[in-house]
Amino acid sequence: MKPLENTSNNLFDTFVGENTKIKGSIEFDTSISINGTFEGEIKSDKGTIVINEKAKISSNIKTSKVIIRGSFKGDIEATEKIEAFKPAIIEGNIKSPIIKMGEGVIFIGECVMDKTARREVSRKINIALPEQDNRVLDKKNKKTLLKSLTNIFSNDS
Repeated sequence: MKPLENTSNNLFDTFVGENTKIKGSIEFDTSISINGTFEGEIKSDKGTIVINEKAKISSNIKTSKVIIRGSFKGDIEATEKIEAFKPAIIEGNIKSPIIKMGEGVIFIGECVMDKTARREVSRKINIALPEQDNRVLDKKNKKTLLKSLTNIFSNDS
């Protein structure tokens, strides 16, 4: 999937401008694009949040989809996917069934794909993955897994 090029407010239900600073909590249902500064909590059952290049976010996010191009500090839990594109800087933990990191993204933290997502991926590529997250794949399975994941996600674009 190609990142959104136009982040004008007519593509989003809610748009936070570059010179806007917000402290508090945001709850939304559909989509929000942030260019400004935000500190607090962000929640949505099925929404999409876009953190644009000039955005500076310090928050914990729980939503469906997250697209990051700006500066983010906190934890993210997305039920569908998390995507990050250069020049994103992410400091915190992320959890989602699908996580895409573009070249040039700076990420400091832990990255977790939940067990349901792990089973779905293993079913697609016909490989048995360990049930416990702390086990290590042997070299052969690891190479096969990496090759298969690369093929899956490059065909997803």
